[in-house]
Amino acid sequence: MDDISKALAYQVKREMAEQYFGARKVIEEDIEALKPEYKALQDFYDLRIGVDLLRIYSMLKDKDLAEGFMSIIHWQGLPFYDDYMVASRNIARRLQEPVTSWGITAFYRFFNELCNAYELLEKDVREYNDRLESLADEVATINEEIALFERRFSLDEMMSFLRTMDRDPALEGVLGQNLIANPDAREDGLRLAKLPDPREQLPSAPALPALSDIRHSLKDVAKQVGNQ
Repeated sequence: MDDISKALAYQVKREMAEQYFGARKVIEEDIEALKPEYKALQDFYDLRIGVDLLRIYSMLKDKDLAEGFMSIIHWQGLPFYDDYMVASRNIARRLQEPVTSWGITAFYRFFNELCNAYELLEKDVREYNDRLESLADEVATINEEIALFERRFSLDEMMSFLRTMDRDPALEGVLGQNLIANPDAREDGLRLAKLPDPREQLPSAPALPALSDIRHSLKDVAKQVGNQ
């Protein structure tokens, strides 16, 4: 192959590399942009849903009643349950601050407080699940982009190019010094792994029934609290 042919072949491969890493960079930026939402959702679950559940636990005061309540709303286990926090009056007062109270008798005031506390929980769980589904949709879109990227670009061809390419300072900004200088790191560094489903990584919360569907059952629980 003469010098002109070699130069043309090299130019073609260089353009291919630039396209490869340009497309890859866009996907990597999309992945990076999702990271704050993972943390935001974890914080929402811990600080909003966790507080909502602790509020109800502290109102019920009894672990057996708390388990009965969770059975009513079809939620397995007692996430965030803590004996000390449930028994603490100071914590209970602070947890009750967002809850509205009304009613002629003490029982109906408590029952309405319990219903309002449940509405806060149901609202936050609904928002959490909506945001989690939205994140899952974004992850699915990125995984489709990765699949398209893999069909468009051949990793074997890219590896062949990198193995035969002399060190070219002009390409370092595109490929990165590590991929050019470190042959052992190249293939692993070039692979784009698909993202796992965030619904398998973040906590799960079941869709909760509407208050109107469980109001009678909540009244029974409220009566048991009054009989303690």
